[in-house]
Amino acid sequence: MKNSKHIIDNKYIALFTLILLLFANSANNAMAQNTITKPFTIKAGYLQTDQRGGDLNFLSVNGETSALNSFLIGIEYNNEISRYISFKHELNFNINGAEMQLNDAINGTYHSSLRMNSLQLQPLNVAFRVMGFQLYAGPYASALLSASINRKDANGNTYKDTSIFGKPDEETDENKYLQKIDFGATVGFLYEFNKTISLGVRYNHGLVPIFDNTTEQQSIKIYNSSWGVILGWNL
Repeated sequence: MKNSKHIIDNKYIALFTLILLLFANSANNAMAQNTITKPFTIKAGYLQTDQRGGDLNFLSVNGETSALNSFLIGIEYNNEISRYISFKHELNFNINGAEMQLNDAINGTYHSSLRMNSLQLQPLNVAFRVMGFQLYAGPYASALLSASINRKDANGNTYKDTSIFGKPDEETDENKYLQKIDFGATVGFLYEFNKTISLGVRYNHGLVPIFDNTTEQQSIKIYNSSWGVILGWNL
């Protein structure tokens, strides 16, 4: 019985060793098939950003907004996992916002725009790659750097009101100001030409309300969203 058990144990050891060898060989083949020769990418793109949600009347008098023409610029690192899968890590500067209508007793209803300058990190986009095409998705986190909304003074002159960005000593029950951190999801599609130039589209979907409203039980349901055309140059 002991000899039989010893033989069985040896079979398990041999099988385990074979599995390890096969795994090592597969990993070595995957590394040998590495097709990403230029892992860094400089990116620039045209964006159309807007706001969505059930409380848009808090931002615009008619409860409607329209897209703001904007841009992004950033850098990305591509980490190949296998022949068809890679991880993309991106840091970019972008401008979010929207066009809207404001109203006051002196100027009546007038056109305005909200602009939010942000630094965005996309820590892990998982990309499926085949024949130059890439489909990718992942989370993002944005830090708000500055913000302004166009208003009119008593003489009808337009100025940029930066108070919407908020100050550390302000209370949200008296002053509604913007959240400094936004979280959301990204999905995109691109095509790579000669492993050097890429052209694609992407959509960002914000999941955190843009207004800081911590002193009230119900949040103001207004969220970031954007789509864009992105040009990349691999280095």
